[in-house]
Amino acid sequence: MMHRMSHSLIVAVVSVVACVGGPSSVDSVRASRACNRLGELRELPFKREPVNDPVYNELIAVGRPAIPCLVDKIDDATPMPDPRKAPPIPGGVAVGDVALFMLSDVSGVDLKDLLPPEVLKELQEQGVYAYFTYVRNAKNRAALKRYVEDLHLL
Repeated sequence: MMHRMSHSLIVAVVSVVACVGGPSSVDSVRASRACNRLGELRELPFKREPVNDPVYNELIAVGRPAIPCLVDKIDDATPMPDPRKAPPIPGGVAVGDVALFMLSDVSGVDLKDLLPPEVLKELQEQGVYAYFTYVRNAKNRAALKRYVEDLHLL
């Protein structure tokens, strides 16, 4: 029992440090906890209007300390219910998609400014479907994460 608790504590500490990239402040711990619950997020606003979603609201309240963890989650292809107020996406939505949408809201950077040029070209004709088509390929999802990391949002 003690071994299992120690292991859980170590995993929790390592997760926090890995997700936020260093020693944690209270906001970093809050950000990590909320970020690790992205799969539970059920409502994203269409145009940043208030929503009744505890995960969304916690990440917005934490603000900038959530950015490293959100960037880290961009390559997470774990399926989740679509929290957007939009028509359903063929193939569904992943945690990494929601991380990118949250990153836009938390950082104040427009979503299209987080996308690489090859997606922007298609965005005008296909809308958000261009993004979802792009990230269906795991290599593209990883490339998107690297692209966003190179933006140095912090």
